[in-house]
Amino acid sequence: MLDEREGTEHEVKNLGFSDKLWQARLQYKFSDHHRLYYAYGNYKGKDIAFTHGAATSQVFFYDTFNRLSHLAGYELNDVSVLDQLNLTYSNQMITRGTFQGLAINETILESNSFQLKGISHMGSDIDLTIGAEFTQDQAETQTLADQDYYAGYFNLDYERGDWVLTTGLRGNFWTAKQHLIDQHNTDVIDDLVGISGKIEDIDDHALTYAFGMIYSVTSTQNLSFNYSRTYRFPSLYERFSFDNFIGGGTELNAEKGHNFEWAWKYLSDPWFAKASLFYSKFDSYLGTVSRRKLINPQGLQQCIEGGKCNPTIGEYDDREQDFFSSSVYFENLGEVSNKGFEISTGIIEEGDYEAGFNIGLNDIEADNVFAEIDSNPLELSAHYKKTLSFIPLKPWIKIKARYVTDWPKVSQNEGVNSFFSADAYLGIRYEYAKK
Repeated sequence: MLDEREGTEHEVKNLGFSDKLWQARLQYKFSDHHRLYYAYGNYKGKDIAFTHGAATSQVFFYDTFNRLSHLAGYELNDVSVLDQLNLTYSNQMITRGTFQGLAINETILESNSFQLKGISHMGSDIDLTIGAEFTQDQAETQTLADQDYYAGYFNLDYERGDWVLTTGLRGNFWTAKQHLIDQHNTDVIDDLVGISGKIEDIDDHALTYAFGMIYSVTSTQNLSFNYSRTYRFPSLYERFSFDNFIGGGTELNAEKGHNFEWAWKYLSDPWFAKASLFYSKFDSYLGTVSRRKLINPQGLQQCIEGGKCNPTIGEYDDREQDFFSSSVYFENLGEVSNKGFEISTGIIEEGDYEAGFNIGLNDIEADNVFAEIDSNPLELSAHYKKTLSFIPLKPWIKIKARYVTDWPKVSQNEGVNSFFSADAYLGIRYEYAKK
């Protein structure tokens, strides 16, 4: 809930919205060697209000938010030296819109991805995974842009006694391009700056890698360590967005990270438990910065002289939007460290019930306060799901509860107040097998 705001551009009483989601999954198994599968998703939302950064100062709206997705795949087993070969294609289109009078300002994001992955069990102690990926993203905001991503990779698992060693290597290649659209004035576009002007093609490449080890303490528990070197190229939306958020254009650099995780796991059917510690160090951390511009100095001065406004303590008589215009920009926020922990435990009785409990936090340290607001204070959550398997459609009910504390304090305006939320879900499951 947000405090009620009156006399502003939008009167906000809560962050409620209306949405619908349709999902379907199909698969057909020809034999033990061939399988086709397909997944469909269609989400439609409207009147969506959400906060960014300090919840007391920035509230954004989408009148419409739609997401349509398709995924199709083919799995083939025992192909030459490969034990399994997977080919998948996925498509996702996201449309976000805000009405301006009778017109609508839309942001359209579309992604098409092809993946090829092969798995080979080389003897009893080595598993090799090789693959290739191609993804093309397209974005239409106040400009038109596309981004191509190519990758090739391999992962190797080697088991020796109580130890499992893992390693992986991936080659990544990106190309981002901006295109002129009919609304662009070609006579002046070369004189404009930022994403309002003409941007040259952006090319980049990077080698990323990972290493890990697992030690089996007993048959039911193990200890593990993982390290990865990451390189996150800015997305099209981060680079070219032009709605509630403003893209960083060519000023954005890739985010580079070193990531470490130490974990303990326990698994003894039907019980499970996990405890992990993690630490990450980022260069050129990708985030957002809020900036505002004084647009009505005379009005603000009158408010100050009338005793209703005091900028030194952030008091503007609930009329801040009358004096300032605010925008959120994607930018690199410098060096950032991220540390935290997660503990989870639960029980799963297949086809009957499951329950779980989780506790964790994520603490970010940075010189830039806009990076620190990505921290997550201590959070506790629990869930319970019951399935009535003796009924043909196998109806089920699931209850989730979540409590977010206010510790450690998040560095943003007035911090984060603790809150509790609960959700309930109902569903059915139907299985059909042709004999």
